[in-house]
Amino acid sequence: MMSRTMQCLAVLLALSIFAPRAMAASCSLNTATPVAFGTYDPGSATPLDGQGAVVVECNGNGNNAWIAISLNAGLWGTFTDRRMANGADRLSYNLYTDVNRTILFNNGTTVSCRAGDTSNPPCIGEDPQGGRLRATRPIFGRIPPGQNVGAGTYNDTVTITITF
Repeated sequence: MMSRTMQCLAVLLALSIFAPRAMAASCSLNTATPVAFGTYDPGSATPLDGQGAVVVECNGNGNNAWIAISLNAGLWGTFTDRRMANGADRLSYNLYTDVNRTILFNNGTTVSCRAGDTSNPPCIGEDPQGGRLRATRPIFGRIPPGQNVGAGTYNDTVTITITF
């Protein structure tokens, strides 16, 4: 839950945009499905793709509950070259907002969507019972081909920030 100071900043930011948006009364991370890539083959000429999702649940303000979802660069990389680690070994990858994997997920920007609104991509909206609104945001991942890395399990931790 955001502090009152952050809520005021969010409201001021919303008012500075041409079309004002109503902010959600409260939002929280419902689930985060990790991007699962499977087995990477260093000899393959084809990138390895994976997909995950962030599910945010909000209460308040009906379908006008705007939220912004952002991801950090992870533990060992940058926005343009995220990296997973297996000990000292690093495997480059990245996260994208689109299924074609052309737009980096948070290269200094956020993805905004309206919880509960099924007609407003980039989120898939739901309106479950109990007055909650839900927004599911797919995350598309890609490991580039041709990386000479050792065998093992590679992972990274990416922080999700929800602004409402």
